[in-house]
Amino acid sequence: MPLRKKKSVRDKIDDRLGDVRSTAADLAHQAAERAADRAHQAAGLAADRAPELRDAVVSRLEHGADVVRERAPELRDALLERVPELSDEQYDRLPSAVQDRLPKQAKPKRKRLRKVVGLGLVVGAGAAIFATLRGSKTPPPPPYQPPTPAPAPSSPPPAPGADAAPGPEGKVAPR
Repeated sequence: MPLRKKKSVRDKIDDRLGDVRSTAADLAHQAAERAADRAHQAAGLAADRAPELRDAVVSRLEHGADVVRERAPELRDALLERVPELSDEQYDRLPSAVQDRLPKQAKPKRKRLRKVVGLGLVVGAGAAIFATLRGSKTPPPPPYQPPTPAPAPSSPPPAPGADAAPGPEGKVAPR
C-alpha cells in the first residue's frame, strides 16, 4: 500500500482556485481583444468628427479673444490696482531688466528723503519753540567756573619713619 500524502493548505487552495484562474485568464484575453476594437472605433469617430470639433473650438476661441480685447483696459486697471507698492529696498534688490519692465504704478515713489527732511525741519522747529518758551520762564544757569585747586601745605609732611617728635633736649621721648 502506498503511503498517503496529506495535502498542504497551498495545494488545497490551488485546487479550489484553478477554475477561477482559468476563467480570469479567458476574460482578460477577451477584454484585450475588445479594447483594440474599441480603440479603432473611437479613432474612426474622432476622424469623422474632427472638422466639426475644430470649427467649434476655433469659433469659441475667436469669441473669447474678442471678449478679452474688449475688457483689456478694465482688466489692466484692475491688475494695476492689485499690484503692491514696492519699498525702495525691495525695488533696489530687483534686477535692472525687471525694474525696467515694471509699470510706473508699481515703482516706489522716491519721496523718502523728502519725508525725512520735512520731519527733521518740523522737529527742529518744535525744539526751537520749546527751548525759547522754556528759556523765558527759568533763569539761565550760572556760567561755568572751573574748580579751584586745594591750597598747598605750608610745611613739608613728616618723614615716614619719624613718628615721635624730639623733646626739648633733642632726645626722643619713650612711649
